[in-house]
Amino acid sequence: MLIVAVLACIFLNIDRMGQPVELLFIIKPYFAVVMVSILFMMAANAFRQFVEAIADPKVSMWILIIGNVLNIIGNYILIYGKCGMPEMGLYGAGISTLVSRIIMLLLFIGVFLTKRRYASYRLGFAEAGLMLHRGAGSMRWDGP
Repeated sequence: MLIVAVLACIFLNIDRMGQPVELLFIIKPYFAVVMVSILFMMAANAFRQFVEAIADPKVSMWILIIGNVLNIIGNYILIYGKCGMPEMGLYGAGISTLVSRIIMLLLFIGVFLTKRRYASYRLGFAEAGLMLHRGAGSMRWDGP
């Protein structure tokens, strides 16, 4: 959230950063869309690091490849207005990036929720969530 707050401050002051006035109407919408997509990228990166940390890098590799291919195809369609879509230019590139990052996050979530290999981790996350829900006063150390 801190990164988004910093980017929001930049967005609100982008006209004071020496950018050509005639480009601001192109820069601002693109910047806003990419700023929103950062949240999805961060969540997907957290899943990616988790998957790679438990020695399953193949999953993150395929999801990243799928996301990048979707972004490339989306860029072509939205920037140039192909397949019945309107020509959007730079804003279309931002939309494509946002959509590909959302899809990558959904793929990571889907793999995490459905793959048998992650069952024990799902259980651990569920138990940790219950402990947080009960409040800090009910947490105890059961170790030696």
